[in-house]
Amino acid sequence: MSAYTGKEPIWKAARNEAKKMLEKVGLKDHRGSVDVYRICAKLGIRVYTSNLPEHISGYIEQSRPNDKPFIIVNRNEVETRQRFTTAHELGHYAERRLAYHRGAEDGIYGFTDYRDQQTRDVHELFADEFAGELLMPAPQILSLKNEGKSEHEIAAYFDVSPTAVQVRLRRLDQDPYDG
Repeated sequence: MSAYTGKEPIWKAARNEAKKMLEKVGLKDHRGSVDVYRICAKLGIRVYTSNLPEHISGYIEQSRPNDKPFIIVNRNEVETRQRFTTAHELGHYAERRLAYHRGAEDGIYGFTDYRDQQTRDVHELFADEFAGELLMPAPQILSLKNEGKSEHEIAAYFDVSPTAVQVRLRRLDQDPYDG
């Protein structure tokens, strides 16, 4: 069963959950690069790196209802990709927690992030939008864009890749920030 009630679009639910997570861990008004590993530690989620197959960026797994999930990221990818993958997997965690609180989840799940995956289901869309908001909050990235900062300057500010900045700005053009 999906975590969505139909009351709000997936992208909006994901952005709201990212904002709530930042607030929960005391980073509501942070500026610049967010420490996703610190967020995971505060939530009790362990993050490991491993030599995963080239086509897998990472995954999150929770094998029992009362256990905390763990995240594995591909150590062969650049640090900015590892950070985005970790934030993406946190998005799966947030979505599952949202579903669990709505009585639609049993507390057991696993998601794998395949590199350059062509088709995206609602879970992957949620996780991507969540990661974008967590790492590059809309007010900050839009402010930097309006100041005339280049994609490379914005990427450096948030410690993400220029591609992540391009995708985030494209998503914000498609579904504008509404405060």
